This record gives sequence, C-alpha cells and structure tokens, in this order.
Amino acid sequence: MANWAIQAAQKCMLLIKLLIGEIRSGPVINIDETTVQVMKEEGRSDKTKSYMWIFRGGEPEKPALIYQYHNDTRGGCGPEFSVRV
Repeated sequence: MANWAIQAAQKCMLLIKLLIGEIRSGPVINIDETTVQVMKEEGRSDKTKSYMWIFRGGEPEKPALIYQYHNDTRGGCGPEFSVRV
C-alpha cells in the first residue's frame, strides 16, 4: 500500500510544482507551523514532536494551500518550500 502512495505522490509532482508557483506569485505568503504528535511512527517515541507546515499564497481572491509534514527535529530551521517525496 505504501508503494501506491509513493506512486500517487510522484504522479502529482507537476500539480505540486504548479501550486508552489501559484503560492509564490501572490503579494504575500502566509506560513503556519503546528506541532503534532504521531502515534506509532517507526523508530520514534510517541512523545516526539513532529511539525505540520501550511503555506498559503497566490491571488487573495483564490488562495492556494500546501501542507508539509516534517518528522525531524526543527533545530532552529524553517520548512523547505520545495517539492519533497
């Protein structure tokens, strides 16, 4: 089943790149960081923080959104606003 999800993500790469371009084309980009707790993630404690980043931008009348999940520690760095699979 994981292979299906990976294949679906790879097929959506063009759409994701278009969304990134749309977000960058607007006058303002809003970014939100929310900590999340993921249960039963392989190789990680249930108490370890993960991060969900939300990017919003583009034309104010029709904004575009991208969500990125990061399971690594933040270490003072922000999210990558690029395509990751």
